[in-house]
Amino acid sequence: MQRVKNIVGETRDSIDLDSQLSIIPSISYGLFHVGANVSDYPDYVEKTYDGDNHYTLDEFVVRLNNYSVVLCCRESGFIDSICFEEHCFYNNMDLIGMKIFVFMRVFNKEPDSVSIDWVPTKDDNHGQNQRCYCFYFNRLKVIQLWTWRKKIVSISVYDYKD
Repeated sequence: MQRVKNIVGETRDSIDLDSQLSIIPSISYGLFHVGANVSDYPDYVEKTYDGDNHYTLDEFVVRLNNYSVVLCCRESGFIDSICFEEHCFYNNMDLIGMKIFVFMRVFNKEPDSVSIDWVPTKDDNHGQNQRCYCFYFNRLKVIQLWTWRKKIVSISVYDYKD
């Protein structure tokens, strides 16, 4: 197993300074950019899942202090999306656990689409009906928020391409 570097220090201040979500002009989280090649980060990522490049993508985990961020990549190695389930910092606020209506007030934006989907939690017999809110920025940058009981439980960010 490859040793993966922890890219930030051990303090909360370093997380806030080094790992922040940015949407415009490009989508990034710290030094990781949607559209970059995962091979640009060999010391920081570990492959955790081989996708079929049609329905699922390759997944690489990045350790940021004591939490993980997932980079989803096509076969070519280009980062298609960045996914968060533990923490996602934006302007020194953690979006995970935030109420969806607070998010809308912070971004001063209504969702462009909302759907309800069944999301398995433990196995196929256990799950939740989660609401998925999609927010488009400059028509191509997307934040997809998955919520349960009006709180954000996971986030995906990506560039929307036809």
